[in-house]
Amino acid sequence: MTIPAEQRQVPDVYAVTGHFDRIVVLRFKYKTDLLAGMQKMVKQENIRNGVILSALGSVRGYQFTR
Repeated sequence: MTIPAEQRQVPDVYAVTGHFDRIVVLRFKYKTDLLAGMQKMVKQENIRNGVILSALGSVRGYQFTR
């Protein structure tokens, strides 16, 4: 198997360091729309970049739209 040149230059593992300016915790009530709730909080909290570090709970249903 031949590995393309662009993949050979990437190490198997690497680290990127950084820091958080703030942490925002979101809690959703039962049957709250997850996407709409996140969009609302992103706008309200003026979030430009983010990462989801953890999530607890369960999704009762979903709809995938392209």
